[in-house]
Amino acid sequence: MSYPKSLSLLPTEDPIPLIIPGQGVFFFTTASDTCSYSITNSDQTDGIIIEWTHDKVKVMRSTSLIPYVDPVAKGNIASTNSKGHRVFYWFSVDAQNQRFYAGVGEARQETKVYEYTFPTDDNQTVNNAKAFLKSLTTICSFKQVSPLKLLRDPITSSLPHRVKHELSLDALSKGLYMPKSHLSAVSQQMYDCIINCVLDTDDFPEFSQAIKQSIEDGWCKKRLLEKSSGMDGARNDFWKRAANLVKKIPMLTRRICGLRWEKTMESRLVSRMCSRFGQRVIIRRFTAMVMRKRSLRCSMARFM
Repeated sequence: MSYPKSLSLLPTEDPIPLIIPGQGVFFFTTASDTCSYSITNSDQTDGIIIEWTHDKVKVMRSTSLIPYVDPVAKGNIASTNSKGHRVFYWFSVDAQNQRFYAGVGEARQETKVYEYTFPTDDNQTVNNAKAFLKSLTTICSFKQVSPLKLLRDPITSSLPHRVKHELSLDALSKGLYMPKSHLSAVSQQMYDCIINCVLDTDDFPEFSQAIKQSIEDGWCKKRLLEKSSGMDGARNDFWKRAANLVKKIPMLTRRICGLRWEKTMESRLVSRMCSRFGQRVIIRRFTAMVMRKRSLRCSMARFM
């Protein structure tokens, strides 16, 4: 039987069946500093309760109220960022690996704020935990929660941040790069659009050097730092990563500015630029940047 990889959800949908029992990622938003929901078995006699507050995520068994504690978790779930945009959250259930994850923004290991792995002391403990998690079938009992999306597959490992056209078996086995074919269709379009872009031309042979200088100590650096400090949540995380790259000028100029692409680029940047909005706008602005490269400040403003 074939199962869909993801489902879009209605904001008022309740209850929501998991695509496959015992696994999946649930995305939602909230307008409150606290919210909660449950993931239960088919007759709702057992399951887990997930509570989010401004500083932590609390998960407990619904029958015994035994908590599943992550001692190092930091929730920080402000419902809006500094510009008033709603952020979104996710919770991952993984019966196979007997693990819970919770996070803010993009569903990745890097954005998790909560993690719990069931004990593996003996086979009986493992079997009991797996049987319990596989019995979970339904997300329900929403309080201050607006559902967004449901993924079939749980978060299991960190995805590479870099894309490469040609991969060795060693690099692939170590998870150092993501094959280009694993990108979405629009991300592949963006990859092909800029992978072989030549910035320096006869009418402006110093264009790449001008970009590099602006990133090192100019308008681009100032703009990245402004964005990294002016947002919260997932968008803030993205721009903080970009700002951190400013400190690594050779790598930044290679991966973002196109000085030496070497068939490699940041998959996270590509995915961000290749959203449905980005496909229409960013490609147009990137093209405008190249076409209007005589005015660096104006061009980079459009690109950013």
